[in-house]
Amino acid sequence: ELMESRRMLFDAFYIAILSERYRGHSLPVALVLALLKGAWSNLVALTTGRPTSSTLYIARKVRV
Repeated sequence: ELMESRRMLFDAFYIAILSERYRGHSLPVALVLALLKGAWSNLVALTTGRPTSSTLYIARKVRV
């Protein structure tokens, strides 16, 4: 049984950091770009009702 689902807001920042580092940016540049892109991603998700980059589903086992 699905109890609830939660948005993982910090995951957008983590994914953005990994992406920017993969693109070859230095860590300071990657952090700044990730901050901007992660914030933009979360802002779009929160204002439009679209899902965030990751969702945590909390379930419990149903006893029969």
